[in-house]
Amino acid sequence: MTREGERPVVVVGGGIGGLTLAGALAKFDVPFLLLEQADELGEVGAGIQIGPNGVHVMRFLGIMEALSKLACLPPTYNARDWKTGKLLYSMPRNPYFAEKYGAPYYQIHRADLLNTLQTAVPEDCIRLGQQATGLREEGDAVIVETAKGESFEASAVIGADGIHSVAREALFGPEKPRYTGMVIYRLTAETAKLDPDLAKIGPGTYHGPHGHVTIYPISAGRRINFAGAFEIAEWQTESWSQECSKDEVHAAFVGWHPDLHGLIDATERINKWALFDRDPMPQWTKGRVSILGDAAHPMLPFMAQGACMAIEDAYVAASLLARMADPVVALKRYENARRERTAKVQLGARSRVASLHEPSPIGRAMRNLNYLVSGLFRREGKRFDPDWIYGTNVVNEFPGPAKVAA
Repeated sequence: MTREGERPVVVVGGGIGGLTLAGALAKFDVPFLLLEQADELGEVGAGIQIGPNGVHVMRFLGIMEALSKLACLPPTYNARDWKTGKLLYSMPRNPYFAEKYGAPYYQIHRADLLNTLQTAVPEDCIRLGQQATGLREEGDAVIVETAKGESFEASAVIGADGIHSVAREALFGPEKPRYTGMVIYRLTAETAKLDPDLAKIGPGTYHGPHGHVTIYPISAGRRINFAGAFEIAEWQTESWSQECSKDEVHAAFVGWHPDLHGLIDATERINKWALFDRDPMPQWTKGRVSILGDAAHPMLPFMAQGACMAIEDAYVAASLLARMADPVVALKRYENARRERTAKVQLGARSRVASLHEPSPIGRAMRNLNYLVSGLFRREGKRFDPDWIYGTNVVNEFPGPAKVAA
């Protein structure tokens, strides 16, 4: 989608944020190229949650019908005791969210989301096997260099290349992300292979000492997703993700509810990820280059908003690049529109660890009492304002050119 004589916007990274940005640029008729280092688009299988604030953008991209066939719509969010499975509190999700916020709450397999997002991106605008190694501004252009020795000339560059972002390092220099003292075990179990009672397990988060486990159905109910965060003081391996054994996960969650161990036994592959984050940045943009998603604000997954923040970023950046003639002005305005909100979510997700992983039985009893009170009054608790999170609709706030917004 590049017109002769017109430099494209170059998107570095073909994950959720990068594909959303590419799809939005295509929708706004902004010339672009997407560079992805892998030879094919995809991701290790795991579930992801997309709140209404992210779903609004999916609707804009025109992929809601396809997603609705793959996603699950949880009726509630349930907090449970780590050992007994006792319900601590329950909050409504669907159809309540669609009525209140104008869009549903989705739980979906990452691969399903990526594959569907890819349908919104013209195939001839994607360059696979192109690992960005550096970039530099030259006059009114940005040159992106790749490991293959090729270079791409751009009107602007946005790095959507994750927590170990090449674009971020090119802008602000090397800086290692912070290991948070936690790992997360990710697995999926085929529903058809589970015992009937276990196959009916509902969505929920088991809150326990030094860890928590979130489970929910994905792939139109064909799979159950398991994401178990556990505190481990040091990360000993060079890779930030790796496969691990069932025995290791059983040992991490020894004494936890039997249903969780049933899901562990039912899976064929488990991945262990080190959880890294960074502090909020005072600046994302320099001239014609900016970053989004985990490249700009990597966060712990404890508010289920990491993907949604990247999705919001991507739409806002695309709409401003489409509306404004000068990409330097557009990217600065994009940064100013997004930094405060994403920083608040970053720090909010980090602050949740204390309540989710409370080590003391007395502390857990007090926490559970607070949960009970919050549930009675249908409040999410002090960790965040749900209206502020889910009620945001960036498509309405940043409509882009009138011909597209109509």
